[in-house]
Amino acid sequence: EVIESSLSVAKPLADDVDSHIFPFNDFGKGLIKKCRTSPDAFIQIALQLAHYRDKGKFCLTYEASMTRLFREGRTETVRSCTMETCSFVRAMIRDETREERLMLLKQAAEKHQNMYRLAMTGQGIDRHLFCLYVVSKYLGEDSPFLKEVLSEPWRLSTSQTPLQQLELFDLVKHPEYVSSGGGFGPV
Repeated sequence: EVIESSLSVAKPLADDVDSHIFPFNDFGKGLIKKCRTSPDAFIQIALQLAHYRDKGKFCLTYEASMTRLFREGRTETVRSCTMETCSFVRAMIRDETREERLMLLKQAAEKHQNMYRLAMTGQGIDRHLFCLYVVSKYLGEDSPFLKEVLSEPWRLSTSQTPLQQLELFDLVKHPEYVSSGGGFGPV
């Protein structure tokens, strides 16, 4: 009975997921590193550009950062839609000079790396804000500040997928992974 009830909730959620994998082999993290840019920052900035081109606006973006430096560390949020990233995206949309776009890309990547470092070392803001929220609820205090900063929804949620996983589950290279009953792949 519990399993059937759980299935009736889970099935519509699973049916609502639409996943497409588009392998990109033109270049990889090696070239990005050779250009002295963080592959993670590069991807996060590319996601901002793609989102802006698709939606015509910027949005609050979530990227998880590990806090493994701390005992029982979990995650902190990296807010990857920064002023620097937005400047780069606008330059791409306006078709600024190559030099201008490259300079803005470097600035956006450096900002992203700094934000990631801060998050990893416990200097991010979101877990602190969440703790303030929990304490305010416990004390029965209403906080207009917390209501304001925590009311905006995450419209874009991103995470890293290790490239090795995608290579391992490449169905062209490994057709034996295909089964008549369905398949599994990293998300």
